Amino acid sequence: MNKALFVLPFLAALALSVFAGECPPTSTTTEFAFDNSGDSAWLVNGCVVNPTLPLKAGTLYTFYVSKPTEYPLFIANSEGEAITVGVTNAGSSTVTYTPSESDIGKTNVYYDPNHPSMKGSLRIVGSSTLNEVNEAEPVQPTQVPPPLTVPTNINPCPNGLVYQNNHDFIVGNIYRYQTNSWFFETCLNPPIRVWPGRTYRFIVVNWTEHPLYIRHVLTNVESSVSDAGTSIVTFKPTQSEVGKTYEYYEPNMYSMAGIIKIGSPPAAPRPQGALSGSSFVTFSAISLIFVAFFLF
Repeated sequence: MNKALFVLPFLAALALSVFAGECPPTSTTTEFAFDNSGDSAWLVNGCVVNPTLPLKAGTLYTFYVSKPTEYPLFIANSEGEAITVGVTNAGSSTVTYTPSESDIGKTNVYYDPNHPSMKGSLRIVGSSTLNEVNEAEPVQPTQVPPPLTVPTNINPCPNGLVYQNNHDFIVGNIYRYQTNSWFFETCLNPPIRVWPGRTYRFIVVNWTEHPLYIRHVLTNVESSVSDAGTSIVTFKPTQSEVGKTYEYYEPNMYSMAGIIKIGSPPAAPRPQGALSGSSFVTFSAISLIFVAFFLF
């Protein structure tokens, strides 16, 4: 029997342990070991989940991926477009990346295209900025969600939820109608309508088992979203997103999903006594006829 069959797995494990790098990674780390934490996250250098990694432009970084066949790693820009310049061997066990000077100030991403929640940020900085960064920024919950009592009157709520002002959604999960669902207040997977320029927070009670993400339904871009997959997901739609449709979802449960529609802000009320354009034209025409009658 070929002894290499026994030796190669040992050498691969040894290579990953040697190149595991600092734990947690810091601003000077240039080698990162990527393993999967189930199907929901990357575990980087054995201690942080989906961290934001500060990278210096012009520096060569190496990403060692433990299971590239099942969990390949790729690098893209914030719009989801694959980066090819400066990247070698994407999707393999050893991916390298050298950010360019033109990338300074940008935030790119590393991701597994087969597992949407296995995604993190690469913040590209210059040498002076890098000195101000002490360590990678792991995704952490910003506060512990409050205890949640499951309402007894949960229903599908076909009319959905509408909030024109800032709002905090308390989000739970439940097994109902032979499937898993989110519930917001008393509604199962409700359609939600929100307004631009407001801040909406999704406080996810069971976020470690059922993380919540938000993305555009057509482009999958997660713009206006921060802290996705944590206990508090923040969504701040902008004016340019009016009329667009987003989706909130749990990446491992297709039945836990719903839509978020960005509404148009209500028109400002007209000052009392002001005339609309058509009313003004009608008023002016009547006035001219009245004046002409008395003059002629």
